[in-house]
Amino acid sequence: MLIDFKGKKIGQYYFPPFSLSESEIVVINLCGGAHFYQLKEKIIKQVTRKLENNSIYVYKPVIYIGKICNRWLVKMFCPPTVGAFLRKYANHSNCIANNIYKEDYITPNSKLKLLSNSSYKLLSLYVGLSHYQYIIFDFVGIHPKEAQNFYALVKDIVSNGGAAILIDSNKEMKNDCTKYIEIEVKK
Repeated sequence: MLIDFKGKKIGQYYFPPFSLSESEIVVINLCGGAHFYQLKEKIIKQVTRKLENNSIYVYKPVIYIGKICNRWLVKMFCPPTVGAFLRKYANHSNCIANNIYKEDYITPNSKLKLLSNSSYKLLSLYVGLSHYQYIIFDFVGIHPKEAQNFYALVKDIVSNGGAAILIDSNKEMKNDCTKYIEIEVKK
């Protein structure tokens, strides 16, 4: 077991108990709305141990795969390429990051500043997966068709001993995961 969450009320929202083990995908549906980002940040901080919580036990490190953040000046005046980014940040002993080049529109010379949100997210997913096999991710800023491709990639990694938590705002993946958790509103 990687994570054992005993259930917790955060504000007016209740997160039901769940656990995460190897070869599992847990989908946490935050049900959209104005609360989505705030709750997403809180659950990510708790699962990645950045916020102490006595109702969650994390037995192995889990990393959040977010969007690549570049400083404005670097993006404007010294735009790095995908190849340079991978050389600097990817784990070279794991060749999964090079799978980014299977996308027709991404080459080693592609400029980061010209990538779409989906491509940025895909690049950060590949870099993260080159280092970690236990991840938390979301589909924020991703086209629904691209989200299906991302999910297929994560499922493949999970089937080889990884584990993942998807934080989402709809029920699309409800029947395509190991465990499905939906927050409840408690007053």
